[in-house]
Amino acid sequence: MGIGDMRNDPQIGQSWQHHSGRMYQVILVTNTTHPSDKFPVTVVYQNMTNATVWSRPLSDWHRSFTEMPS
Repeated sequence: MGIGDMRNDPQIGQSWQHHSGRMYQVILVTNTTHPSDKFPVTVVYQNMTNATVWSRPLSDWHRSFTEMPS
């Protein structure tokens, strides 16, 4: 199964809210071709207020983020 098959996984351009209340936009999803423990599927996202860029493994994404309606 690929990204997005089982749950509402983040897609490029989507807005998500962190549990802290801050808003982020997904700018990239990496390591999707051959993910491994060493190189897991990773979400790269940007703070919509101050443009800070962050990354987080997809496996940890839904613990802290809620998708915002488009």
